[in-house]
Amino acid sequence: MAQALQFPNLFGLERSRQDQDSNRRQWSGVKSLQSPAWLKETYDRISALKTLEENWDSYGGLPVAEGAISTTRVVLSNLDIEDMPKPHVAPLPDGGIGLHWRLGDRDVEIEVESNGAIHFLRTTLGHDSTPGDARSLKDVQDVLDWALGK
Repeated sequence: MAQALQFPNLFGLERSRQDQDSNRRQWSGVKSLQSPAWLKETYDRISALKTLEENWDSYGGLPVAEGAISTTRVVLSNLDIEDMPKPHVAPLPDGGIGLHWRLGDRDVEIEVESNGAIHFLRTTLGHDSTPGDARSLKDVQDVLDWALGK
């Protein structure tokens, strides 16, 4: 089991039990302190989508919604993605964000709608596709694990 980060008491102040419990909760959701080299670049690409204006695709595409941006960041921040390659990031015409990975003969598409809803499509090349709705981060993790053959 990983050890909690310990910070020295530089100023001789006693931390209350409540502060210590709060600190444990803050870090309890962290899957790993390791992140793939591509994560910052992907966050920057997601942030850059904010600049798209209405009709960015000349077909009436909506600007990317803040809800889609924040949900996409939360999803990427809370998944075990160290073994995943960099995803292709693209705006969706409805104001959402699409993430796409190809690993060998497996494709995964994750779509984050403007309201934060998440959908996926898993495809084995040359075979049928399986669409689905992600109701939790575990659902998204399961799709990525499938792509990795786990």
